[in-house]
Amino acid sequence: MKMRIFGLTLLILALGLAACKKDAKNAGSPAGVAGGNPQSPMGTRVGSAAPPLTQPNSRETQLLTRNIWVAEFYVLPGGEGKLIPSRENKGLWWQFNMDGTYAGGQWDKQLDYGTWTWRPGSSQYDKSGILFVDSATDDMRDAEFQMQGIESTGDVMSWVKTENYGDRQAALLKVIQMLSLPTKKQFGVE
Repeated sequence: MKMRIFGLTLLILALGLAACKKDAKNAGSPAGVAGGNPQSPMGTRVGSAAPPLTQPNSRETQLLTRNIWVAEFYVLPGGEGKLIPSRENKGLWWQFNMDGTYAGGQWDKQLDYGTWTWRPGSSQYDKSGILFVDSATDDMRDAEFQMQGIESTGDVMSWVKTENYGDRQAALLKVIQMLSLPTKKQFGVE
């Protein structure tokens, strides 16, 4: 009798665990994201994102949620004050939604989704605010950007990626606004 109860309990736990895994695959996926749940390059989900929060209505959030933001230049700091262009990170893109969700990727592929937040700047180094990207697919993609400048028309921004999150690699980015996903041909990277 004890074996039957034990077996039945084990079966119920296994079914409950399977149901939780099935729900987790669909949790956090924003509407309109192709494929529902992109996976990290390793093929397994290794990220988690905070619940989305509707962002405050500001000039910066209005610009961020307008079209797609693409890394035209992605530069890594090198030794002795040198800057090293990061060709492998060129073409990264983010599409932010006012509900606090985003989709991201590189070139014509979506590789990421999650949540984002913006907060007003507090110094000369983040005068346009801080942008935090929280990946639901890979915690190494989490990033904090100091928004250091916005061109007068709002089509170009300069961001500095801090070492606080994700891969902990500082970087300088020039991001441009585009109406569609970038292609390697557009950027001369074929």
